[in-house]
Amino acid sequence: MPKYLMRIEAVNLGDSIYDTQDLATTRGGGLLALSIPDQAKKYPVSKISGFKQLQSGASHGLFEFEAADDRVADQLRADLRAEFLKDPTYRFITVAVDVVPVTDRKSEIVELMNRNRWAQMQQPTLSVPSWETAETADASFQEGEQKKQQPDAILQPERNGAAGQPCGVDRVRPRTTLREGPREDNKPTWQQVSESVKCRSESGREQSTANGGAIRNKTASGNSLANAVLTR
Repeated sequence: MPKYLMRIEAVNLGDSIYDTQDLATTRGGGLLALSIPDQAKKYPVSKISGFKQLQSGASHGLFEFEAADDRVADQLRADLRAEFLKDPTYRFITVAVDVVPVTDRKSEIVELMNRNRWAQMQQPTLSVPSWETAETADASFQEGEQKKQQPDAILQPERNGAAGQPCGVDRVRPRTTLREGPREDNKPTWQQVSESVKCRSESGREQSTANGGAIRNKTASGNSLANAVLTR
């Protein structure tokens, strides 16, 4: 079967990483963009014939795969982009996905980069997930957890004038959900934020905790080795 090249890139980083000064949100957006190539390999569409990664960089990846014809290849491109849009974690990262048939790799990579730029210009700066996904993703779980843990007044934004107000962190998107803020008097506080900020900041906090543990383990291991050398 004919071979095709596919290039995936996280674009419009100004609205998925640099749109706030909140460290957790910025970290989360950056790490999500960085992991775009690895995430693509986890979706079902990556199981197609001959799918393999050729190159990976900061927020982009180059892949090769086989398809019966251009129509099938383009459908696979659309399917992969749709996977990102409906992913509960990655749906707020704007992703450009393009394919070209394999003939001369050097010129095709340049063409793919140009197509990614053109795709970037054709879509909104902010990622816009489908309404069905945005409304239903984890909705029942989040609602149940919020009702158990958070004050009822916060859950009723129309009562306290929050309806229609911007996110308390990025000041652009509408505030539609809550995230845990700094603790006061050893009690949790809650911030009214957008879905995008909540998703990115929670991802950033999780990565910070995971990476911090890895760093501590490496440091402890290094200290043990140093002590062993010094006591010989």
